[in-house]
Amino acid sequence: MKLLTKEIISKFEKHPFHSQDGKGMDAEVLVKYFNPCGSGTWLITEAEREGDDWSLFGYCHIHEWEWGYLMLSELASLRLPFGLTIERDIYTARKYVRDFLPQDEGRQRPRNFTAPCRQQNHYTKKTINVATFEEKAERLKKELEEAPNGDQRRNLSREYELTLRLLRIIRGEVFTLDDINKCRMEIMRQHPGYDRPITAESGLLLAAEAIRKSFGRKYYLPLYKYPILIDFGKPDGQICVIHPSNFISYTSKKGGEE
Repeated sequence: MKLLTKEIISKFEKHPFHSQDGKGMDAEVLVKYFNPCGSGTWLITEAEREGDDWSLFGYCHIHEWEWGYLMLSELASLRLPFGLTIERDIYTARKYVRDFLPQDEGRQRPRNFTAPCRQQNHYTKKTINVATFEEKAERLKKELEEAPNGDQRRNLSREYELTLRLLRIIRGEVFTLDDINKCRMEIMRQHPGYDRPITAESGLLLAAEAIRKSFGRKYYLPLYKYPILIDFGKPDGQICVIHPSNFISYTSKKGGEE
């Protein structure tokens, strides 16, 4: 299925960035993109052409609903299990954001809700580059060494840890139960379901979500692009691979996915 048609291009051209400011849940949805085999929904409300690509803005859901930017090329490049790709909902004509949300979700936000966080993240405009995050980690490390004790140092330390954690995901490094329970302790106040230690019996998705939720609202697209590898310490030495769509596969420590 084509993600872009002449009709959609026409809608995009009539709805540049900020054209629907202040409408919130009553913003018109120009097109809905979705992951057919897992989490991932993008309700696009504004768009602007960037060369041969389109920069998009809308109400998006992977782990939770939030307003954000992304590139059309990034959606088109996602490869899902069973050879599937991101799809387009053909029934979005004359629909608004609230029409795609559960009733409770729609009621929680007033109609004049203004979309927050219009600042674009650096990775939404180009392919995710490992070097970008490596440079950020080095910069944060130096700032941390020079920072005095107090809130500034704690904030730098937190950002440094998250950057290193993200690099591990991008590089395909394996997380252990100790790593996961460290993430769990960081999020347990906001997510009561994580008040108990995670074990091999807790469930693969619960473990992967602990890692993803530890980033809060940061690094939305990298977390969706890369799988999370977890070693539960099984005797057979298998590594669990939790893909962004929550499809689960296994690989051995010597390599070779099953």
